[in-house]
Amino acid sequence: MKEIIWFLVLNLLVASAFAANSVIISEVLYDPVGTETGGEAMELFNPTDSSVDISGYVIKTESSAADATIPQGTVLQPRQFYLIADAGWSTLKDDANWSNADYEEAITLTNTDAGVSLVHNNQTIDAVGWGNPANIQAGLFEGNPANHVPAGKSLRRGDLYNDTENNSFDFAESTPDLQNSSMILNNTSSGSDVLLKVSVENTLPQIIDIKLLDESNVSGVQIYPLPGGMKNIKINATVSDSNGMDNISVTANIDDVSYAVLIKIKDLDNTTAIFSGNVSAPFYLAPGNHTITVAVSDSSNESTATADFEFMPTAAIELDASNLNFPSGAPNSFVQLLGDDVFGQKASVKNIGNVQIDLGIYGTNLSNSKSTIPASNLQFSLDNDFESSLSGVMQANMQVVPAELPPADESLMPLAFKLFIPEGITVGDYVGEVTIVAVS
Repeated sequence: MKEIIWFLVLNLLVASAFAANSVIISEVLYDPVGTETGGEAMELFNPTDSSVDISGYVIKTESSAADATIPQGTVLQPRQFYLIADAGWSTLKDDANWSNADYEEAITLTNTDAGVSLVHNNQTIDAVGWGNPANIQAGLFEGNPANHVPAGKSLRRGDLYNDTENNSFDFAESTPDLQNSSMILNNTSSGSDVLLKVSVENTLPQIIDIKLLDESNVSGVQIYPLPGGMKNIKINATVSDSNGMDNISVTANIDDVSYAVLIKIKDLDNTTAIFSGNVSAPFYLAPGNHTITVAVSDSSNESTATADFEFMPTAAIELDASNLNFPSGAPNSFVQLLGDDVFGQKASVKNIGNVQIDLGIYGTNLSNSKSTIPASNLQFSLDNDFESSLSGVMQANMQVVPAELPPADESLMPLAFKLFIPEGITVGDYVGEVTIVAVS
């Protein structure tokens, strides 16, 4: 008899950010207060450390697959912006004080349920959409589209250096702040400032101000965890010492737990300099307000200042297997795969966010070209006990299992499956798909 081999393919949905490694769309103004013709614009940004030739890149919209084409000889330097606008932008833009465009061409950005993408050699480099994804052309958004914004507002990327490839996460409503190629960022600190000022009354070294990378456009400083890893929080600290900058050291820490040494990057004068570096926050750091303390010292004195940030709640999971194979089985029998609580051995699910989560699970039938095993023949368990409250029968619609998996460095639970092979099933290989999501 031919051996029967069973395959189970698992899909994992995890919200995580990746460092942007190509030119990105950083801001879009699709619904100006004034005229639609001549008042629309989009901003590009090169977040990389290398120059990028964007000659011939095209702007794709709902109206045209090549609504605008960037001229030959256009090269973006590292951390340089580039502004593309509708023909007539120089005189028809909402605010005469806004930057002039690097390039104007007649473009059409739809106000409702639409998007725009940057394309090179028929490959989408980046895209941002807004509204209902069901009504937006494929390739004009990433993940879930961003929410609509009112007339006169723009969609602006919160983090210029990391891309989650999910527009609803990456973009938010903003007052337009469109930059052209005259703007080149000197470093990767692109967020709002937290300014702390003190009066210098003695020879102590002093912290003049602290700047943190802000990842949203709302009041305060918001930082999003890196699921399963350490989030580097960019810090720029301006320090001063009337005795001069020799023998000055600057450190930073989060809640007296995570420490970093800041390096001098620029002398402002003989007594003042800017120090920069990253302090790392583990993914399981509790959501809410936290304090970064910056300390500056010379050979005998030290002073400190603080800046607060909000660590945003994030639900995410990681699975240590993307393909699972059942052992061979015969009709009218069960086959099973048991999990464990050791990541990297048998199947298990790990909480890589910073909030307690339950798990949502759903799946498809297992089938081949001749026959099908219903999804209801497949049982799952999160404790290797197919009779417990952490088990169930697979359904096409998502069911939420009360896993109550806490946030921690090693917070995981086993993932097990049990399949009944029905009588009379055709011999062959069967493939099904299971999706697991974090539910907070």
